[in-house]
Amino acid sequence: MSLTTTLPNSISSSRSVIDTNFTNLNNAVVQKTFITISKTIGADFYTGDYASDDLAFTAAVNALPIYGGTILVKGGTYNFNNTLNIKNHGAWIIGEGFATDFADQPAQQPGVNGITRIQASTTFPTGVPLITFGELGTSKMWTGGGLKDILLVGTKGRVAPGDGIEILNVQSVRIQNCGITKVAIGVLVDGDQPGGISNVLIEHNIIYSTTDIGIRLNGGSQENFVRFNYLSGNTQYGIRVSGIGNTIQSNYIESIFLAGTGYHDGTNIYNEGSPTFIYQNEFLNARRDGIYNAGSTVSIISNTISNSNIVCL
Repeated sequence: MSLTTTLPNSISSSRSVIDTNFTNLNNAVVQKTFITISKTIGADFYTGDYASDDLAFTAAVNALPIYGGTILVKGGTYNFNNTLNIKNHGAWIIGEGFATDFADQPAQQPGVNGITRIQASTTFPTGVPLITFGELGTSKMWTGGGLKDILLVGTKGRVAPGDGIEILNVQSVRIQNCGITKVAIGVLVDGDQPGGISNVLIEHNIIYSTTDIGIRLNGGSQENFVRFNYLSGNTQYGIRVSGIGNTIQSNYIESIFLAGTGYHDGTNIYNEGSPTFIYQNEFLNARRDGIYNAGSTVSIISNTISNSNIVCL
């Protein structure tokens, strides 16, 4: 006697679906909320596995869940051939520390003392940013995330540089404890959607030797905070402010050089926003003005101005 068993169609169909799901899983990018990038083997993303370092960063960002996570960038020098575009909510990129190339820090080199450096390679395109959060022409993103403990170096001295960091239509981004140099604008904040871009925090950064502006809050910025930054050797302005309700607090801005034909080029802080709150900053050695205000409503309280022209109101 023989026994024949026939599976119902529903079971056969279910089994087929299960097999397909396993196939998809094997082909998927495994998403983690904490990822490491390194120049040495053993990290989640080893740059040696990619044609350029920026591609390793892009792959790491894409591996984050839609709600974000943290990418830890181990000490070393990372060469970017193209812009790193970040469009994830809550994506943090954190290095192991940064050092400037100021004369008082000659011994601090990338890869030593936990220093993380991202720099434009010799083939990096002219006039484009190193890192962007979001983009213009798209709906606003309510997000967290940001950049911390990293040195960014652009193309100044080789070709016309782009900006260091651009924050575009993205809210609640944090730029903290970074060094930014040899770029056009150190940090640009802007938006083209109704209501403006708000709650961006730029603090405890060193921004120096830019071709244009240290920090630019453009017309699409609203209720953002710039505080405890050191800006030196920038060409046109230390900080330029447009938009609504932005606060500039406790920054140290010095040695703004004169370049171009703009009447107020060479000014520590140029304000055309309204209202703007400027207090407890220290301004010195500007070629033109310590503070120039073109906004209709501004609060200027407890600032120190040395070796600069008179405040213009």
